[in-house]
Amino acid sequence: MAPSARRLVTLDALRGFALLGIIQINLPAFLAGADPLYVLLGRSENFGDWWAFALASFLVEAKFYPLFAFLFGYGFGLQWQALANRPLLRQRLLKRRYLFLFGLGVLHGLMLFFGDILTMYAISGFVLLATMPEERPILRRRIVMWLALSILLTLAQSVAPGAFEGQPGGAPMQERVAASIAEIAHGPFLPAAAERAEDYVLAQLYQLGTFLPQLLFFMSLGAYAARLGVFRRSARFPGLWRRCLTVGIVAGIPVNLVLTWSQLQEAPGGDASHAVQIAALCGYAGAFLQTPLYVALLVWASQRAASSPLAAFVVAALARLGRLALTGYLLQSLLMLLILSSAGLGWAERLSLVELGLLGLFIAGLELVAAWLYLTRFTIGPCEWLWRRYVYAGIDPPGPSQN
Repeated sequence: MAPSARRLVTLDALRGFALLGIIQINLPAFLAGADPLYVLLGRSENFGDWWAFALASFLVEAKFYPLFAFLFGYGFGLQWQALANRPLLRQRLLKRRYLFLFGLGVLHGLMLFFGDILTMYAISGFVLLATMPEERPILRRRIVMWLALSILLTLAQSVAPGAFEGQPGGAPMQERVAASIAEIAHGPFLPAAAERAEDYVLAQLYQLGTFLPQLLFFMSLGAYAARLGVFRRSARFPGLWRRCLTVGIVAGIPVNLVLTWSQLQEAPGGDASHAVQIAALCGYAGAFLQTPLYVALLVWASQRAASSPLAAFVVAALARLGRLALTGYLLQSLLMLLILSSAGLGWAERLSLVELGLLGLFIAGLELVAAWLYLTRFTIGPCEWLWRRYVYAGIDPPGPSQN
């Protein structure tokens, strides 16, 4: 396989892998709404549910949106470089990309899932477009700036008045979530949809002040990685992948153990002291440190694909799903709506956390098979096709899309 093809397969495989992780968090988030996911444990006396939550917290929560954001920034960096000699066209095309993404995100958030991430990605893309420097040293300083701002905002949340007052998983929160789940499962669809739309608007406003710097940090890091060509020449960066493994094992795993322990303590019936809540905040802020471990393992699998049939199969399956990442993301939300809400089966109250996890695995498997079958006949996903048509309307595409 040519290096350029291997690079694209690796990027697509990472996107597909991230998509499989996202569904495991979005399913319980669909039920919990704006409240923490550990509140869902309040309605369960099943020991398996606690294990299911612990596994999702340790392996998935806050590890996959950083990966998606990094890959979004990597795609941005590739396009920035590809059009370096045509800055006006670059501005025009990228603005169109993010305008389409913003509109799609608004529709997604209002109609399907309040926890939409596309809106914030689009806003982050506009910020990147307005602030992206040509020089690498300046970009490195920007990365440090966004990281510092993220840390400062996390600290500000921890010292804000009333930040740790009351029991996080107390009775009022449980009652609110239980009422919300009942409304999702049995209530009239349109009033429930209006309530979720309000959650979407409030979530986006909140994220503008707290979440945006994090996304810009990961995206800027991805743009810098694109300039270095770390996936185009992955074999030339063995030290980088070793450091990713080291960070993931030495820092990421312990931090995520702290996160999982603290969230279990915060769950209804637990003893959520101020120390536990601070540990949860720090754990969540550093949960992404496990993501480099996942990246390094997938890069290693991609490099092994030529000699290992198993690695080749796994990477190829993930890469096919990754080529349909936007379509797959929206399809997940549609399936959640049809399975959990009164618009479809109305199973929101019936499924335990274990069953939600199994449902996530089922949806992931369904998407892997569907992507494999779809790409035997087509070369691009339906949402990706619409996106590309809008971006390049009246313009000759400069080359194959890299993102």
